[in-house]
Amino acid sequence: MTPIPAEFGPSALHVTFSPTSAGGPPVSSIELALGKQKTRLPTCVTAVINTVRIDDIKASASWYHDETALPYYLNVEFLDPGYNAKASSNPGYSLLFNLRTSRLMEMKVLIVLDQGKRHRVLPLDIAAMCSPSELQKFKAK
Repeated sequence: MTPIPAEFGPSALHVTFSPTSAGGPPVSSIELALGKQKTRLPTCVTAVINTVRIDDIKASASWYHDETALPYYLNVEFLDPGYNAKASSNPGYSLLFNLRTSRLMEMKVLIVLDQGKRHRVLPLDIAAMCSPSELQKFKAK
């Protein structure tokens, strides 16, 4: 995997997993740091993610395309437990971050249908998932 260019770094994705005995959501926090920009996702976002291991998180980025159509980005996929590594698509969540600001631009749910023969990718409305107070705190620092 090609590292993110220095102009956007240093970069780090910090994912904290809940203890399995806690009984709550598997992911307790997600924070992305890109250079001096940091974004910590609110609980209303992390609570829906079912990923239980760091190995089940995949990342890709693009900084070669025309930014007038889409900002340079980092896409992070949080795959559900039991996914098939050989499958072309797996269930979980995809989070698209702006490489320049670390802000979350988009969140999608990845749904696999018919034992992997079909899939759907649906955008999630974070404003509908989160309370106004959670959204107010949800800012890049």
